[in-house]
Amino acid sequence: MVLPIITAAAVFALLSLPGWILAGDRVRPLWVHVAAGFCSQFAIIIAMASIALVVPGQVDVRVTLLLAAALSGLAFWWRRGSVWYWPSRPDGWIFLVPLVASIAAALITASAIGSGADGLQVHAWFNADGFKHLGHVQSLAVLGLPAEDIFEAGAPLSYYWFFYVIPAIGVALHGDAAMGLIASGLVQTVFFWVLVQGLLRMAGANARWSAIIALLAWLSPTPDGVLGLASAGWDISLAAREINIEGIGGALLNAFPLFRVSLYVPQHQFMLVGLMSWAVLSITTQTRSLRWLAVVPLVCAGAVSTLLGVSCLAVFAMTRLVDREQGLGRRLAGIGVVGGLALAVPLVFGIVDAAGGSGLDSPIFAGEPVMKPVAERLALAVAGLILAYGVYLVGMFGLVRGFGRRDLEVEARRTLIFAAAMVGVGIAIMLASTLLDNTRLALEIQLRTSLLPYLGLSIGAVWLLSGAAKGRQRLAEPWGAVMVPMLVLGMVTPALDWAWHGVSSARWVVQVPPDDLAVLDALRRQSGTQIIVLQYPELPFVSAGRGIWAPLFAARMVFASHRSTHWGEQVEKMQQTLLFFEGKGPLPDGQYDVVYLSRTLHPQSYDLLMAKMADSPGWSKGPCQPDACLWLTDQDVSRSAR
Repeated sequence: MVLPIITAAAVFALLSLPGWILAGDRVRPLWVHVAAGFCSQFAIIIAMASIALVVPGQVDVRVTLLLAAALSGLAFWWRRGSVWYWPSRPDGWIFLVPLVASIAAALITASAIGSGADGLQVHAWFNADGFKHLGHVQSLAVLGLPAEDIFEAGAPLSYYWFFYVIPAIGVALHGDAAMGLIASGLVQTVFFWVLVQGLLRMAGANARWSAIIALLAWLSPTPDGVLGLASAGWDISLAAREINIEGIGGALLNAFPLFRVSLYVPQHQFMLVGLMSWAVLSITTQTRSLRWLAVVPLVCAGAVSTLLGVSCLAVFAMTRLVDREQGLGRRLAGIGVVGGLALAVPLVFGIVDAAGGSGLDSPIFAGEPVMKPVAERLALAVAGLILAYGVYLVGMFGLVRGFGRRDLEVEARRTLIFAAAMVGVGIAIMLASTLLDNTRLALEIQLRTSLLPYLGLSIGAVWLLSGAAKGRQRLAEPWGAVMVPMLVLGMVTPALDWAWHGVSSARWVVQVPPDDLAVLDALRRQSGTQIIVLQYPELPFVSAGRGIWAPLFAARMVFASHRSTHWGEQVEKMQQTLLFFEGKGPLPDGQYDVVYLSRTLHPQSYDLLMAKMADSPGWSKGPCQPDACLWLTDQDVSRSAR
């Protein structure tokens, strides 16, 4: 794990360097430099993606580092002759939560992923979201740019893939995909929480209180844990093994707390740091280069996290409209330009298929239509908000108190507007999503957008503090009496959530047997990167499956899968593939180089298919184990191009 961490930190630093150089034009707080660095990462990724679109063939993802070095040189030239300033000396408090959150994320991840004599065991949701992220990282690391869909024979990847470029660079350098993805997420988590504390400081909290509020924001204390404990009959052991806190609200509303954003949704965390980075730079600096750089994450929003990105753009628009430091015409023009560019990016880079094809057509996104009347949906949603946010809701009163004050400095007032926009936009979108008849789409919108109110309400809590002198702030009455009992009860939530990720029962665990791991490792080592594998199209974990293993553990493309981002174009291939693996049909029509058979994935047909492949002309037995086997074409499977 040491090499992936060092590599991830080095990649993070080089991608951030142009922003750090530009921010060094004067003495600024650490969080301003962090924000500039994150915006720099967005700028480099979109620049690299643009280059890959116009040059012939595939571009090695490691070329991104050369582009970062070139842009760093350009930033030095831009600031030629000026004095270099380091960040102002930070206090020790600002490192407390970043270290606690990243160490906890590492420990939870280590408890959720293990290997031994029985193979690889992966607990939810590292076996769902984590598996999906791993496949996309493998694709970029092995196949390069423009992004290709490793889950469907190298078709263009119509998915928000910009974030995955960052861990893919590390994976291309050291070869360990799982550790590379984890390490990149841990490094990002450290600076995510630096940014959160920076916004709290900008709102007016002192160093100690910013750390305390950020710590509570990370822990995400809500009533979910108590409800989960009650549903398990107050059996702590049963609750820890069986209760997924995220889904405890059921039909009420769905929310994704900040505690989990540091675990296995790094692309959504990246979108959040983009939004926060824009806010930090736009509030604290008038430097033209930094203000231009600040809007790049918003332009990239649809290619980083499409649904959350739309919500972040709405926060940007609302913040700009309410902040009257510029004329209305200029504000509207700025919103229009950023919005137009943000709309163009997903189309230009194939994130959204202009022809209308979409992975959302896949059966894994199917959901039952909602039959409840509108009034009942909204009533349940309001109850769900209370359950999801719990003690956070006192931040509402903090925001109201903040708007009632006339002594706020400009920085604090603009931070207040930003926090209120996150809360207002986030809750409005969550409530509106309950009116959708597509339950899966509503779920996806709510899980992503719920992150915005968590952040906004945490910042709102700053205005519940009384006293301005450094080190003398205290929680104003009667908020202490209101919050303490809610916090005590709410702490059940992170405790159960932490435990569940490591000790959850077998129904939450995906196990990959040693035989399958062995043949997949042989496939990765002995074959060219452009080969296509015919594998049983197992469902992902979110649909009660075990995932499609060839892309995850061998970094090789598959002929057809439920993860395809162009589902409509592969329906016939999928039907033929399923018939073959059920032992009811011949080998599918089309191009593929390897057939991967697994007794675990299709036990009823395994022996039948082994015999069928032995009788198939043009196929030879490759690396095999008792319960898993590869069959290879008689052609050279090591060819590197098609």
